[in-house]
Amino acid sequence: MIFDTLKNLELYAGLGENFKQVAEYVKNNDLRSLETGRHDLENGVYMNVSDFYTTKLVEEGKYEAHRKYTDIQIILEGNEIMGYAHIDTLTAETEYHDADDYLLLQGEGSLLKVAKDNFVVFFPEDAHMPGVSEKPGQVKKIVVKVPVA
Repeated sequence: MIFDTLKNLELYAGLGENFKQVAEYVKNNDLRSLETGRHDLENGVYMNVSDFYTTKLVEEGKYEAHRKYTDIQIILEGNEIMGYAHIDTLTAETEYHDADDYLLLQGEGSLLKVAKDNFVVFFPEDAHMPGVSEKPGQVKKIVVKVPVA
């Protein structure tokens, strides 16, 4: 897992060509002006731009993990809490759903307060619980899906 500010995203371009592509895209585009929905980049990388949504309470959240993609979650407006735990420390709640690339897990982890212009990278071994907060609030974010090599 990586947690940092958007202005430092270029520092992670060395993680591979797809991370470099994302860093260059972020540097050269106004993320806040992107239309809601899916935006395809190259090499199977894509971004899901959400409209404002209301966060759930932490106790209502679920941990999820992916096998095919690394998530880069970028907060554009508002703030939320994201739970984090290594998948080996949690218990599977569902079978892995190959078509939608997710596994739901349960257990306890650490909580990060993620604010406007922060991003978090969740690798396949990083279970995460996005979209929660201590009290409901409005958030706009982008989730970049980077294929695992």
